[in-house]
Amino acid sequence: FEVGTVRFDFAKRCGRCLVTTTDQKTGIRHSGEEPLRTLVRDRLFDKSACFGSYYLPQAVGELAVGDTICTG
Repeated sequence: FEVGTVRFDFAKRCGRCLVTTTDQKTGIRHSGEEPLRTLVRDRLFDKSACFGSYYLPQAVGELAVGDTICTG
C-alpha cells in the first residue's frame, strides 16, 4: 500500500501476548484472559492471536497529515 508517495511492503503478522490481559497500573492479570481470548477465537494465525501486521517502507520518505492512502 502507499501513503502519499511512500510505498510499504508487508513484513510479518503481529501476534499478541498475555500483556493484553494484565492491568498496566496494578500488574494484576484479568480473569477470563480477555481480550486475548476473543482475539485467539477470531484471529488465530500460526498458533497466536493475530492483532495486525508490520509493514516496512520501500524507501525513506515523508508522511503528512492529509496524505492519500492507497491500498490497491
